[in-house]
Amino acid sequence: MKELLTLGENLRRAREKKCFTQEYVSRQLNISRQAISKWETGKGYPDLDNLVLLSNLYDVSLDELTNNKNSHKKSGNNLDNLTNSNDLVLLHIEEILLAVILSISRLYLPIGLLIPIGVLIWMKKKKKFYITIIIFSIYCILLNFYNLLSIFNIFLFDIGENLIGNILQSMLILRS
Repeated sequence: MKELLTLGENLRRAREKKCFTQEYVSRQLNISRQAISKWETGKGYPDLDNLVLLSNLYDVSLDELTNNKNSHKKSGNNLDNLTNSNDLVLLHIEEILLAVILSISRLYLPIGLLIPIGVLIWMKKKKKFYITIIIFSIYCILLNFYNLLSIFNIFLFDIGENLIGNILQSMLILRS
């Protein structure tokens, strides 16, 4: 039966297996060598961000480092990595679909004002943050608002001037 090691021992073994020094690892993570030493001796623990960085640097899974029973070595056949890459692809597809929806909504004025607002509300509810979609939504809202103002300007002033001109002209005809 495989012995269960502490997090510190797992960190040390993974580092030594890669033939890295504490100094090298500390430079890669932009932290002090003493922090690496504390983690490996069990006097301290890395935060989650550093633990993920260590996992990537050592090419081992977080499960392995933390003694999770379902530990797997990182490899091309690892189903967990495949799922994570599929999730990443799905996130990109989701972002692309939102961009397409926003592009199409830009063409139809009344919808073009509502859909970007709906997309922003949806992203907030789903706790998703796509900076490109946020910027594109704001762009679509501003562009459609500008188009709406242009249409009102044309309607009110161009047609209005013609209408007033026609009324005045008909009044002049009636007087003569």
